[in-house]
Amino acid sequence: DKNTVPDKENVTERKQDLSTKKTTELSPATNQQPVKAAPQVYQKVEHSKVPAPVQQEIAKKHKGSKISTASVNSAGIYKVELIGADKTQRTIYVDKNGKEIKDDLKQ
Repeated sequence: DKNTVPDKENVTERKQDLSTKKTTELSPATNQQPVKAAPQVYQKVEHSKVPAPVQQEIAKKHKGSKISTASVNSAGIYKVELIGADKTQRTIYVDKNGKEIKDDLKQ
């Protein structure tokens, strides 16, 4: 009957059910796959097109190294393959302002 007042235990159970239900609905799904970053696409550029700050960073941190190849992605990150004076090869990643992001030394 609509006019009947539910007992206290029944009301408590309903509150717990609702709180559990809300929590479950707000929780992220556990069966979702993690989002993978899109692969970076680099476009080759001529050595003369590499910005001065990038060239200065190379000259300062990698003395005697020569640019083998250079390419840039849409975010302005330069991927530069260097050959050192000792013939050591390495790939460095430098932003357009000359800040080195990563150095992958190849043995």
